[in-house]
Amino acid sequence: MSKEFKHACEYCGGHIVYDEQYLGGTTQCPHCGKEIILGGANLNTQSHSQSGGATELAKGNVAAPKLFSPATVAGTAALLVLVIALGAWALHTATKKNEERQRQTLEELSRTRAEADRIHADIAKAEAEAAKAKADAEIANLKAKQEEKSSAEAKAAADAEAAAATQAAKQQADAKARLEEEQKARAQKIPSLWALWEEQDHDSIGVVTARAKDATVVHHGTSVTAKYEDMPEWLRLAAQAKYRADGEAKGAIREVEGKIYDLRDLPAGWVALPTAEVIQIVEDGYLMIDVASLNNRLLAKVFKLNHNGLTRIANTGDRFQMTAMSVGTYTYKTRGGEIETVPVYDPGMPIGPLRDKVVTLNGKPADAPRPTKPSSDEPTASGSGFFITDDGLFISNEHVVEDSTRIEVKTIAGKKSATVLRIDKDKDLALLRVSVVRGSVPPLIVATNNVPLGSQVFTIGYPLVELQGARPKFTDGKVSSVAGIHDDPDQMQISVAVQPGNSGGPLADTDGDVVGVIVARLNDLRVLELAGSVPQNVNYAVKGSTLIRFLKENQALAPGVKFGSSPKRTQDEAIKAVENASGLVLVY
Repeated sequence: MSKEFKHACEYCGGHIVYDEQYLGGTTQCPHCGKEIILGGANLNTQSHSQSGGATELAKGNVAAPKLFSPATVAGTAALLVLVIALGAWALHTATKKNEERQRQTLEELSRTRAEADRIHADIAKAEAEAAKAKADAEIANLKAKQEEKSSAEAKAAADAEAAAATQAAKQQADAKARLEEEQKARAQKIPSLWALWEEQDHDSIGVVTARAKDATVVHHGTSVTAKYEDMPEWLRLAAQAKYRADGEAKGAIREVEGKIYDLRDLPAGWVALPTAEVIQIVEDGYLMIDVASLNNRLLAKVFKLNHNGLTRIANTGDRFQMTAMSVGTYTYKTRGGEIETVPVYDPGMPIGPLRDKVVTLNGKPADAPRPTKPSSDEPTASGSGFFITDDGLFISNEHVVEDSTRIEVKTIAGKKSATVLRIDKDKDLALLRVSVVRGSVPPLIVATNNVPLGSQVFTIGYPLVELQGARPKFTDGKVSSVAGIHDDPDQMQISVAVQPGNSGGPLADTDGDVVGVIVARLNDLRVLELAGSVPQNVNYAVKGSTLIRFLKENQALAPGVKFGSSPKRTQDEAIKAVENASGLVLVY
């Protein structure tokens, strides 16, 4: 006999009785119609009464027991789907949030980096501005110091110059007074000469003839010849003016390359050419042959005459004779194809009325004369230089003498007048003739060997004579480069200290031979502005090889120059040799 069970509906509370075989199955509650799972108590252990409204289920109305019902599976599946959806949503949300956080982090990092770069750029800019401000301050400070120093030096120089000028003026006035007293004393011994001093009516005295050192005048019908030094000053000036005017009228005052020469003084470099015949007209003059050598081709004397200062154009076959200045050489090819080099002479442009009659080689009138500077009793510039022959040939820089009307050179033989024989602007060299007695000055030897880098050299010159005085100054150093500024092959760089006034001085080796000519130094302030630093001992000299080339080109003007090397000397001997051969150039 099967067991029976009683189940209470969980929905309506109604009781259901069913056989054991339906335990765990599902059925509809006969009371409320809800589907329920059968459970409950065993009725075999209880009374089998039907009280409590229990309803016995028909056997066919109860489903067989199941492990999982469809509703359970569907609910579980829905729950799983929901869980999965929630998980996916949560994962998606978390991913989105993570991506957003990463984006925000990257943006923040980018902003941080940009800010850091900006800060670094600001720091670099501030550092650059600070460095520039510091450099500008240093430049301004240096300029201020330089200006202060220059102002102090200028004031000191002006004070010294004023004191020297006052003293010189006093000395000059005293000397002039003494000279005038001496002149009067001499003149009183000669009545006709003394009458010139006492004459108040200057128009009563006329200059008849003026010469280089004296003049003949007429005073109330009396002819008087007197030296310039014995004349009253007004009469001396009038006589000398007539002497110059007479020279100009005769064509004796000539200009060559900007220098004025009086041919009556027989200036150095001028020669009386022989009577010669024009054999060919060249671009700026004539090839001429000495008439006396026409019949001897082996000894034919040919030279070139520049067409400068001539009043007519010469033709082939014309013959004439004149005085001219030697100005170099001319190289040409003969009809036979041979290369010939001959001397060149320049007759000079006349100063005065004859200039109006001068014609150029194309037949046009010559250009108007250039104004010349009036001569001064005080030098307007100074420089240095040195002798290369014992009869007065002297080397300096072209820029030292370029604007001169008169030149003097202070040497061991005293202060002597000098004449420019040749200048070369490209090489910045000048060849002068100083009026010294042969043998009174020892010349230097021009070295022919190349000076290697690092060689020991020295100079003796006369820098800043208005401040440092007129005694020679010694400085030494080394060859820093075998080329000049911008690699100029005609110059070399040296560490020898130089100042304004050293220009033209000799650069000598340890034996006292000339290996160059001092020419320039760098402008400290200019280099500071361009390069941001002050140059240290950067100076330049014309090379000895350039000087040799200059002398070879003008060998007709510079005979007797010694090239080579001296015997070994001690340092004192070398310095003394260069000192004795050096001179202070005074430009007026």
